[in-house]
Amino acid sequence: MALAMDLNGHVYGRLTVLARTRTPAWSNRPWWTCQCTCGNRVDVTSGALRGGNTRSCGCLLSETRRAALTTHGLSRLPEYRIWKKMKERCCNQHARDYRYYGGRGITVCERWLLSFVAFLEDMGRRPSLRHMLERLDNDGPYSPENCCWATRIEQANNRRNNRLLTWNGRTQTLAAWSRETGIPQHRIEQRLNRCDWSIADALTVQPLSRSDAAQWTHRDKSKLT
Repeated sequence: MALAMDLNGHVYGRLTVLARTRTPAWSNRPWWTCQCTCGNRVDVTSGALRGGNTRSCGCLLSETRRAALTTHGLSRLPEYRIWKKMKERCCNQHARDYRYYGGRGITVCERWLLSFVAFLEDMGRRPSLRHMLERLDNDGPYSPENCCWATRIEQANNRRNNRLLTWNGRTQTLAAWSRETGIPQHRIEQRLNRCDWSIADALTVQPLSRSDAAQWTHRDKSKLT
């Protein structure tokens, strides 16, 4: 196993790394004790420091939040509470669910991390009270490209169909490709699993009048593409 990079003395935003500290039992990432310019000390993972997701003990986020609230006055919106919880579980190691998010490397993109207004501009108001913030790729970050509003049923479907497919230089979940191409998820799965189609064909050939499986046995592949 490769040795962790020595971060002693390095400065990240308002944090100065003092020493390596004990790694929690539930984490497999190196942790460091840091001194914040406000006087507080905080333990942070090397990934959070080097990735720029943690730049203070929390005081920077508090100051940014206060400044933002005086500007947009949107703190009473339900989307604001969702945004706040999203940041807590990714950035606050004392949050109840931190181990399942920030503790395993889930991050918030910089645009959303520092601005609720930006989050609201990208996501819009949630369609109903039943909709929650959902990441399409469960191992990916909170970002405009990886998030949507979804109901619990839609979330469950996304998790069942979160197989990642790479085509044309892009990687997305099966559900995301289905939305983009207009081809039903079950049809893409059938093409890949039962008919042994290539990913390119599965995502580009529009559905035929009969099942793809039957057509595949009676037509030359080149005529379909």
